[in-house]
Amino acid sequence: MSFRWTDQPNEFGTRGVISCMAAGEAVKGTHGTLSRFDVHSTLIAAGPGFRAAATDDLPTSNLDVAPTILHMLGLMPPEPLDGRVLTEALTSSSDAQLKTERSAMETSRALPAGVWRQQILLSKLGAQTYYDEGNGRLGD
Repeated sequence: MSFRWTDQPNEFGTRGVISCMAAGEAVKGTHGTLSRFDVHSTLIAAGPGFRAAATDDLPTSNLDVAPTILHMLGLMPPEPLDGRVLTEALTSSSDAQLKTERSAMETSRALPAGVWRQQILLSKLGAQTYYDEGNGRLGD
């Protein structure tokens, strides 16, 4: 995992290139980042109970799939699950607008090479918190 990335496209045109230092030289990594290009994904759902041709920009997670399917089947989990029911995707839900609250967390640490600053951007929808992106930089 690298906490530093850039918007620059790599040789294949994919954005979110990892930027890190190894043995004093800048190198490119390949194990994923906290960039919006790695963190955001597409969720496609189709079939009975799902709205047809619906799209939205609300945050979702893999953790939301099980609660949504159990809700559609009318089943209650034996214990609370992480994640939420994706009501915005269901035909049985109202058209009530869901509101996302956005926030940021920041920290810094003095290192011999300078001050490392790390930021993580978050979205909160109901009780569920989603990581939008994070990035770090070394500076003065």
